[in-house]
Amino acid sequence: MLKIQRLYGILSYSSVARLTWMVGCLYLIGAWVAVVLVDIFNTPDLQQTLIELSWISPPLLLFHLFSEGNATEQVQRIYLLISIILVIAMWRHNFKHPQKELSWVLPLLLIGFTFMYLEEHLNLRHVIAHVWLSDYNLNHPYRILLNIGYYSALGGLMTFSMALLWYRWRPQPPAVRFLLAGYVFYATAALGSATSHWGGWYQTVGDAIIFGLGLQHIPVWKHALDNPLDFMPHHTYEIGFLVMDCLFEESIELLGAIFLATGLILLHREITRRKTTTEASAS
Repeated sequence: MLKIQRLYGILSYSSVARLTWMVGCLYLIGAWVAVVLVDIFNTPDLQQTLIELSWISPPLLLFHLFSEGNATEQVQRIYLLISIILVIAMWRHNFKHPQKELSWVLPLLLIGFTFMYLEEHLNLRHVIAHVWLSDYNLNHPYRILLNIGYYSALGGLMTFSMALLWYRWRPQPPAVRFLLAGYVFYATAALGSATSHWGGWYQTVGDAIIFGLGLQHIPVWKHALDNPLDFMPHHTYEIGFLVMDCLFEESIELLGAIFLATGLILLHREITRRKTTTEASAS
């Protein structure tokens, strides 16, 4: 009977982890497919519809799926909240079944994920910059250095937490793979975000993608390139920058959130099962 219960627990956790990963990835794939169909191939003639809907500005689907505070970022916040809840659940379990290997790891992970969520929700780095460096624009070296320092501190906290988890607990390979992948995705997005204004490389790469794909010949894209302020009255950046900042950066961040949440589900299973197995053996 005990073996059946353990098997059911393994299948249950594995199914939840697989579902968590699949739902997020399917959303991201679907969002990209929708952007390609509507913004590039104009299928089925939705660009004109977006233009006619005056409250939708700019009339490109990618901005309404991937820009600040919209669908993709909301999905990312959900996954970060799932991660926070999982860490709290593991910490609560550790109070009932103390394991000294986790005594420092879980609080550090909780602090790190909480700051990650607050950064996504409140843009803490911009709040800090507004207080300390309000007289400097986003391209100023001080602002860029502040962003790099901020992300380095947050990344350092999460990296130290992960290293401590590995050293003291030695998680199983499936959890490690997902957690490491999540860290790599987030580190990539953070590095891009922190240096996005350094030499205008976001703008340069974004423009290269637009012209490389020949999007400048599509009317809505051509209008965006020729009249950025008219086309995007609520944005202060040109379209090349926003392609990088919205489409690519937000996609990478979402992948990071998906993989981290999945890894934490597997880690939660491992922590509860390892203690349960130890208690069963002792009894």
